[in-house]
Amino acid sequence: MAGNIFINYRRGDDPGFTQALYTRLEQAFAADQLFMDVDNIAPGLDFVQVLNEQVARCDVLIAVIGKNWLDAADSSGERRLDNPEDFVRIEIESALAQRKRVIPVLVNDAKMPRSTELPEGLKAFARCNAVRLTHERFRADAQSLVKALEEALSAADRERRERRKKDAASGDAWKGFRAWVAALPPRESWLVSLGFIAIVLFLWRLAALFFWLHMRGSGELGGLFGLSALVSVAALLIILAGVYLRRESLSAPGVALTWLAVFSFLSLLVNSVMIAGGAGSLIAASLPCGLAILAAAFVVSLRGRHVGGLEMAVYLMGSALFANIILASSMLGTEGAAGVEFAAAIVIAAAGLGIAVWRRNKANGAELAVYGFSAAYILAVALIGMLGTGGTSS
Repeated sequence: MAGNIFINYRRGDDPGFTQALYTRLEQAFAADQLFMDVDNIAPGLDFVQVLNEQVARCDVLIAVIGKNWLDAADSSGERRLDNPEDFVRIEIESALAQRKRVIPVLVNDAKMPRSTELPEGLKAFARCNAVRLTHERFRADAQSLVKALEEALSAADRERRERRKKDAASGDAWKGFRAWVAALPPRESWLVSLGFIAIVLFLWRLAALFFWLHMRGSGELGGLFGLSALVSVAALLIILAGVYLRRESLSAPGVALTWLAVFSFLSLLVNSVMIAGGAGSLIAASLPCGLAILAAAFVVSLRGRHVGGLEMAVYLMGSALFANIILASSMLGTEGAAGVEFAAAIVIAAAGLGIAVWRRNKANGAELAVYGFSAAYILAVALIGMLGTGGTSS
């Protein structure tokens, strides 16, 4: 099910219930489809703008309403909803202004507020049809909410498709293409990108090894890697253009995949240029690979507990791939280097498959696909390298 869900709630207004609801939604939707706790806004940023951007990336906002939601007061005794800078108010107002589907979720005996009890920007919220969740019927009530969310996400997806059709019918092909790229559901976008990256990387390595074995000493070798450099530059430009077009709706796994793609082709670019000039080899790719691992660790540390399973899978297996390249580079030309690289690849692949088996009951298909693909890819590349060099060097 494509689309994103924003969970709006008041801290202190039955927070345990909200966490239980979030856990239930994680069972029905991918972790990168759920947004909650947008409170880690960096210093100096306009928090209203940040919240508006977060809401813009979602198709549905559910507002959890407990018994103290309407009258919750701040330290000065003023009602929080009357404060224009109240996070709950900003998020709901933004969703209403952007014509997002807003679903009030009434906890136990909580009542839907009347329009006369709400600030001007929230009056339309009183007209939104609500659902109720109770402790006694939590499982059944939550299932009804999940069904309503699935229907809302399907409707949002149909609207996007209709807009793309209208753009295409208007004759503005470029506008239609941009709209199509920007509206790609998160799962489809990362899957298409991953397939593209996999094919280019694998063919590049296969062709490079083939020509390296059969054209050593030939002047055509430099031309091959010069062409590889051009392919890498083109791939980088395509990736950056895709990120620009999807900047408003790029999911966390999408960011992780972009990191993997950019550093992969940057490594290939540096490697190709050095070999074409006769001044280097795989060793030249070690620097961007090392920077890639540091960048992944930095992003994961920034996101902390917000990192989802699919996002972490991309960072883990991407870092493992880069680590394997660094190992191959450091042992280039030494006796038994290919065997050592292949042994390291087996360990990395086994670790990826082990994580996939361990998380099989928690992970969705996309996350398992990343672990499976990465394990198969790194084994295939290492095997090609070992066979191509006769098991003596990489």
